[in-house]
Amino acid sequence: MEAYPLPNRYSHIVAEKLVNEFVSRFRIPLEIHTDQWTNFQSNLFQELCRLLDIHKTKSTPFHPSSNGLIEKFNQTLGKMIKSYVDENKRQWDFYIPILMSAYRSTVHPSTGFSPNKLMLGREVNLPHELLYPLPCHNAQKPVNEYVDDVRVHMEEIYHVARENLKQSGEKQKRDHDTRMINKPFLVGSLVFKKKPFFKKLESPWSGPFVVIKQLSPVVYQIRDSRKNTETSIQTKDADTQTDQVEDFEKQLKDQRKEVLKLREEANFWKSKVLAMRRQPEKEITQPSPQKKRKLGKENRKIKSVVFFPYKSPINKLYK
Repeated sequence: MEAYPLPNRYSHIVAEKLVNEFVSRFRIPLEIHTDQWTNFQSNLFQELCRLLDIHKTKSTPFHPSSNGLIEKFNQTLGKMIKSYVDENKRQWDFYIPILMSAYRSTVHPSTGFSPNKLMLGREVNLPHELLYPLPCHNAQKPVNEYVDDVRVHMEEIYHVARENLKQSGEKQKRDHDTRMINKPFLVGSLVFKKKPFFKKLESPWSGPFVVIKQLSPVVYQIRDSRKNTETSIQTKDADTQTDQVEDFEKQLKDQRKEVLKLREEANFWKSKVLAMRRQPEKEITQPSPQKKRKLGKENRKIKSVVFFPYKSPINKLYK
């Protein structure tokens, strides 16, 4: 089991790490199985597989269970990193080699052996063996006899590991089949594909698609006639019955009508509020003082002035 930290996810970085780290130490693999990550499907990676004569396969979209061994290993390695780098989270890549050494030295529950035992035919020396050293065998065997013993020992280990894997796989298959619904499709029939993500007011189904090939009892190859593209799909994410699709479409139309009605009411009241805001405000001015009303002739008081002679005795009275 190998794991390599990468500075980024560019295609040339992945291809360089594969050649320099894996191929140079082990050999050219006969087959590479990946998920549908875009960099694994790039032209550069496809050309690398062609030059090295590697058979490239990929899992079905949005189904990690189709690559369950690696996904389970990633989950285990993630827990190890999280528990080990508690404070130095930015330096997690420096601890990958020592964590992988611990993983390779641990007995796997499915095989019954550690990865080191299956790969090397023996367990490697670990730091704790400095305190408790293994017993030393002084008797040295000839090289030919030692090679034969290692070969026989490896064959026995592989046989036991295959039996353990077979039993573990059968148990996992029984658990998986109890949750699976087998819906066989005919080649050339139309199917609907369930969307992995969709909004509340969207249909959870897309299509229809044309079935062009059966890859396994639960995986089919389908084609989108409108985009002229092909993809794989599992039976649990496909359906030929359009009843539920039609029911959902009817329910969706009713919801859209209700939403449009509420939107019209909201727009009506919004226009009213905007119209009120756009009206100019009346200037507040103090009221002008009222003019005194002129009295009519009938309401006027007639003031008479009486002139007296200067030397009149009445003038003395007014003084």
